[in-house]
Amino acid sequence: MQNRIQYIDALKGLAIFLVVFAHCIPLQFVDFQGGYEYGRLSMRMNDFIYLFHMPLFMFLSGYLFYKPILDIVSWQNLGTNLWKRFQSLIVPYFVAGVALYYFKGMFFVYWYLLVLFEFILNCSIARFVISRMETPYKDVILMGLYALMAVILVLVFPQIRPYHRAPFLEIEHLSLFPYFIFGIFCRRCSYENRLLSKEWMLLCYGFVMVMAYIMMTRVEGGEVAMSLCKFLFVLALILVIAYVFYHLSQNSKVMFLFQRLGKYSLEIYILHFFFLFTNPIDWDKVSRLFVERGGHVSISLIQLIAISVEALFVIGLCVLSMKLIATSKIIYKLFLGRCIK
Repeated sequence: MQNRIQYIDALKGLAIFLVVFAHCIPLQFVDFQGGYEYGRLSMRMNDFIYLFHMPLFMFLSGYLFYKPILDIVSWQNLGTNLWKRFQSLIVPYFVAGVALYYFKGMFFVYWYLLVLFEFILNCSIARFVISRMETPYKDVILMGLYALMAVILVLVFPQIRPYHRAPFLEIEHLSLFPYFIFGIFCRRCSYENRLLSKEWMLLCYGFVMVMAYIMMTRVEGGEVAMSLCKFLFVLALILVIAYVFYHLSQNSKVMFLFQRLGKYSLEIYILHFFFLFTNPIDWDKVSRLFVERGGHVSISLIQLIAISVEALFVIGLCVLSMKLIATSKIIYKLFLGRCIK
């Protein structure tokens, strides 16, 4: 049986919940003229979730990819690894994408699968090339190369972002690559002992977040400086979340729920697009109703609860559908990219 890291599963569960939650927000606030009307739900909540939920996913993907990358030392290992990733990422990208377009009219929204495969492809080839070198410093060279690629993207990405993306090359999502590399570094350095073990580290991450946020919002700078501040802010936020989940009791109900979601995060990611539904609510009318009855409950709080319930409902439908699809091993493999466990 595959050994699982429980707090990593819980972090994946949090990430996939935020993905579904974020996708439910605009569908809750579609007005009757066809536009988006977020009402009193602050746009900052939506922007905040989009700021870090996919970087968190990429960080976790890099963390989990480090162990498989160690086996890439021959042509056979390289081919086996890439074929496995192709089956689990690219096949569902097309199969589920075609089905989604047929049923919902949504055209290839599974960009995460394609981007993750591109990142894994690049890192695997780099690992293979360096493994062929006659030097005792292969690991140092590999990590140095990864770090160099990450730094270049953090500093150069703002300059290449305006260009249109080429087919099957998600240029606009290259900004996520440094987080993938950071995940590899954390697994390589056993970061739980170095970055998550001491309470004073949490204060350091909080300080970095505050300073980076101030730099982003109060200090005028170029695109490169803003990109660097954003990267540091998100990186510190990821470490804060990882610290909290690392120290949470494994027996808590919250951890158990997120762990269950995390184990099937890929399946939920693929299936949830099929169950997103438009549920426009006249929040101004709801607000007036509460005011007329003397209510003092925050409308934003009600909106937050409503979206959370919808997100959990969509996730529940994903789990039920996953069990239904599991009756066919072939469909499960093609559609969800995994063998039935």
